Amino acid sequence: METKIKVLVVDDTAFMRKAVARILSSDPDIQVVGSARNGAEALEMVRSLKPDVITLDMDMPVMNGLMATKHIMVECPVPIVVLSSLTSDGVVTFEALRLGVVDFVPKPSGAISTDIGRSKRMLVDRIKAARTVNLENIRRVRLGKNWDREERVASLYGFSPLDYVVALGTTLSGPNTVIRLLAQLPPTVPAAVLVIQEISPRIIESFVGEFRRHVPWKIQVAEPGAALEQGTCHLCSSERPVVLAVNGRAAVVLPDNVLFEGGAGETIRRKLLHECELHTLLRLPTGLFYAQGVKANVLFFDKKAASETPWTKKLWIYDLRTNKHFTLKTNPLRREDLDEFVALYNPTNRFQRTPTWSEENPDGRWRVYGYDELIARDKASLDIFWL
Repeated sequence: METKIKVLVVDDTAFMRKAVARILSSDPDIQVVGSARNGAEALEMVRSLKPDVITLDMDMPVMNGLMATKHIMVECPVPIVVLSSLTSDGVVTFEALRLGVVDFVPKPSGAISTDIGRSKRMLVDRIKAARTVNLENIRRVRLGKNWDREERVASLYGFSPLDYVVALGTTLSGPNTVIRLLAQLPPTVPAAVLVIQEISPRIIESFVGEFRRHVPWKIQVAEPGAALEQGTCHLCSSERPVVLAVNGRAAVVLPDNVLFEGGAGETIRRKLLHECELHTLLRLPTGLFYAQGVKANVLFFDKKAASETPWTKKLWIYDLRTNKHFTLKTNPLRREDLDEFVALYNPTNRFQRTPTWSEENPDGRWRVYGYDELIARDKASLDIFWL
């Protein structure tokens, strides 16, 4: 029999502690192992009870939720699901996600809620999903100065036309990765960023309002029909997603498992190859977009209209991973490390490309595969390497 998920409930009101504990205990896979009235009590109980997941309120005496999160994630990391009424406070929502909480779930109404039962299924699902999160993929994001409007405009001086859309899809804890990425990615790249993340629509406005103060990118809530602008990041909730228009171009960052997993993963890859023109795959070293040890890839594709025949004809793959060693601090990936890829990509005319790999040159990093080769692979896997 599988071990139950041990949960610690933290809230300063007795009503909410009992209500949350009752909801979670009604699920046979969850066991509430304790409850705390504030962050200080929670920190002590985490050390002694060693829960699998914590539900954490933000507005508490003695030690509030943000301070508790800082201590817990440093001293004894545990997946944290915030359950709070402070959905309109951008500083709280942004800081909690920056510090590494798995999710920020709004209390159904007000600080003391009588209708929390309506959110029972969502809360239980969040706890179960949080239990599976790999904490090594979540790191506290360290940010520099705040950016005012004048500084942001100056940082964009001489920007390039919009050539690409970088699309990111994230699940729980994803906002933490997005914050880290945009804090490091210069806004002068000829691209807009579209992020679909698992985040409550009720907190996204306040989250975006605070997010834009800490990065040079222009951050805004994605709206259907809105024009995509270079140097702008459009964020939306997976509960209210936006879609890429026909003939839209995108570059999507994905971990390795998305390239080879079966089930829904295989279905998505086959649809992508058929319904879009997937033309380029850049295989990146570990630890750049995700935690050290997690490998990332960038898929470049164009959205196309419905067709009986597949749009993908050839997939060009560049291996920037094998025998390459980068670190975030001592040997970071630099622009010049991508020079060969950019030249081979040939953005001015990507239909005129030349592979560097051949039987005579097996060490070439640039190789092409036809659609029939790709679709014939086990589970239509795109996890391809040859070096």
